[in-house]
Amino acid sequence: KRQADGPEVIDFHGDTETPPAISVPAPTYDILSIDYEQALSAEGARQLVVTLKVANMPSVPANASWRAYFALGGAVPDKGARYFVEATTDIDVAGGAPAFLFGTAGRLNSGAIADTRQGNANGGAIVPGAPGTIQVRIDLAKVGAPAAGTQLHGTMGRARAAIDNSRFVLDRTRGGS
Repeated sequence: KRQADGPEVIDFHGDTETPPAISVPAPTYDILSIDYEQALSAEGARQLVVTLKVANMPSVPANASWRAYFALGGAVPDKGARYFVEATTDIDVAGGAPAFLFGTAGRLNSGAIADTRQGNANGGAIVPGAPGTIQVRIDLAKVGAPAAGTQLHGTMGRARAAIDNSRFVLDRTRGGS
């Protein structure tokens, strides 16, 4: 259920994990909050609008990815359909230009979560600043067309950078419903 008083996920400032011996501007990946809300597109389609705030993004970096996760249709994340939306500037995905995607995040028998990109979201924006803002919009029809008022569970986020052909997760959040 959307909280009237703020974002559904709040994360600690300054909790990024920078790989040893690699200098990364960690505030660009330091997730502060994630807000989930329903809106209507210009065509009248119901959309989920997900807004991530990061501590400070002086410019849009290449080879970066920010994901926000959520589950629908179950009392707990593993009992419902689990999805993510993503803003990425990964050269392997979009040649370094911003791309806005969505996918599934299924639980494997081992307990790990397997993320699978499914396609393009309906739009988004990456806006530098302090804080920086990453927003992704997706038609709810792409994620099972849940009824109005359906509660999201398992809300959380992840920020990642690709450095020297390696991918590093720099921040993860936990959330709730």
